[in-house]
Formats: sequence, structure tokens, C-alpha cells
Amino acid sequence: MTDKTEYIFKIDDHTPETMPLKRLTEYYQQLAKMLGNADHLHLVSITEGSLNTALRFDEECTDYFEKRIELLAKGDAPKSAMKAHENMEKMFEEDKTSGGIIDKNNKKVIPFPSKRTEEKICYEVRDSASFSGKIYHMAESKDVINIRLETNDYGSIFGTTTLDIGRKLKEFLLEDRYVNLSGRGLWTRDPDGDWTVSDFDITDFRPLKSGNLRDAIKHIQSLDIDWPDDPLGVLKEIKDGGGSY
Repeated sequence: MTDKTEYIFKIDDHTPETMPLKRLTEYYQQLAKMLGNADHLHLVSITEGSLNTALRFDEECTDYFEKRIELLAKGDAPKSAMKAHENMEKMFEEDKTSGGIIDKNNKKVIPFPSKRTEEKICYEVRDSASFSGKIYHMAESKDVINIRLETNDYGSIFGTTTLDIGRKLKEFLLEDRYVNLSGRGLWTRDPDGDWTVSDFDITDFRPLKSGNLRDAIKHIQSLDIDWPDDPLGVLKEIKDGGGSY
């Protein structure tokens, strides 16, 4: 760390070679939101020995950034910064690693995951899980395949599967094809009622066809089905227990 460099952003258990660029960019996006005033924040270098990003602030903004880091450590930063801090915690948990922001005295001023992480866990249950999206990363590790799936509703989902299933899923990697992954995971609910999943063990998959709502409606209309004159009325009758169709 040079005299002009104020802080290091550290991600343990990874190097520049093992961290996918897309995931590293996601970390940087949350880091910029946490610290704010990103036009005056500069990435100086990325070094190994874990994945260490040296950060430098414009001199005229040093007081601002030092105050922001102090507020983040206390949990008193602006709402948008604390939301980014929470997102960062989840990312470290998903990647099953730790890290933090380290000052020039080699003190970890903002640890990840922080002590507040455990306080936010309200309820945990291991149950079935199923997600649909596009696979953007696969890597072999200790007889399992690590998979990352980009979804619309849950963001990035991290899971593991067997070598056999992993080989079959390779055809979906970085392709414009959707797939549904199913298995079991550890669901966690925080006090706000939000659910996240971790330790996702993928046991099955099925390809999905891409399309839009108009195409789906046309397909249904083309089916040889004898629709009732009043389908909504029939459904209401069934719901009320007055009969069946």
C-alpha cells in the first residue's frame, strides 16, 4: 500500500485469476454505492494474496470518505449506502468467503461478513428450491461443479452439482438459452421478510423455451380444446363448491 493509497478492498479465498470478471464487477458496483461520491474514488491496482483492490481518494474528498467509512462501520450511513452494505454481505455469504475494507494501518475497518449479518437472520429452513435463468459461470472444485445462474427474480444464484450433471449443463453456459435448476437449499428469512437461498444443491434440470406472452397466448389458442362459453363462470362455480366441469 502506498502513502497515497487510503484503503484496500479485500476478498479472501480468491485471486484475480479465480474471480470471474462479472462477479468482481458486481462487488465494485456495491462498493461504489456504499462509499458514494464515486467520481472521486479511484482503483489503483489489483494484487494477489487474496484479491486485494487498492483504492485512492481525491485529496479534497478525503474527509468525506473517512466519515462515510466511519458511518458504515457504525451502521449509521445513509439508507442507500447501508442497502449496498447489506447486498455486499449477501455476496460474501453466497461466495462462502470473507474480506473487508482495510485502512493504511492494516486495520479491517469494515469486515465482511460483519457481526450484523447474524443479527439479520430471522429464520432458516432447508427446503426444495427451483430457479430459472441463464448459466454464466461453471467451475470444477473438489469433485463438484460450482454453477452461477442469473435470474430475473432472485439475481445471481450460486449452487453446486455433481460432475455428471455439470457435464450436461455445459451446453447452456454463456448461451442464450434458459434452464430450470432444481434441488434443495438453505432458505434464510430476514426481519424484513426477504428470503435468500444458499448451499443450493442442484439435483435436476430441464431446458426452458424462451418466448413472450403473445407467443404463449397464440400457442394456447391454437390447441384443440373445447373451451366453455363462460370459463370464468365455470371456475367460480368450482371454487364455490357448486359442481365441477
